Amino acid sequence: MIKSLNTRFDDSSNRGHFDRTFSSAVVKAYRFSQPLSLLLLDIDHFKKFNDTHGHLVGDDCLQMVANCIRDYVTRPQDLAARYGGEEFVVLLPDTPKEGALRVAEKIRSRIEETGFRVSDEVLHLTVSIGLCAVCPSQADATKDIFSWADGALYEAKGRGRNQVVVCEPPSVQGAEPVMT
Repeated sequence: MIKSLNTRFDDSSNRGHFDRTFSSAVVKAYRFSQPLSLLLLDIDHFKKFNDTHGHLVGDDCLQMVANCIRDYVTRPQDLAARYGGEEFVVLLPDTPKEGALRVAEKIRSRIEETGFRVSDEVLHLTVSIGLCAVCPSQADATKDIFSWADGALYEAKGRGRNQVVVCEPPSVQGAEPVMT
């Protein structure tokens, strides 16, 4: 069940709930040396879509994306939320990179395949996804983890969109993360 993907898209409650849950999940992952994965999703070219089709259609588009995410974020400890605008976050506690990558690819593929009807047209949307999977080395690593996932998201957009990019966090403090 996705607790924060609501139909009203109240970004502040979604984001606040996500921030609290994310912080707790990082502490738990650190304490028990468990993997934690974070996905950041952004609908490709959404501003142009909104400008062309209007905000009401844009809201329907956001709901369609939320439903596609909901289909693959199913464990009780997982969390998906609208983070703002056309961005969504998915938190996957106790999930290593390989599992998170499978989830991310399923979401990306499902959104690409799902037709979105606008009047007499059927459009297809795409998303770019940044993924960071890590066993946190400190209890307050939320900013680093989010930053790494965000960097991977922007790398996915820079590589042409409609793809998942994985950030390999640096193993040495001060080193740059590797994007794959």
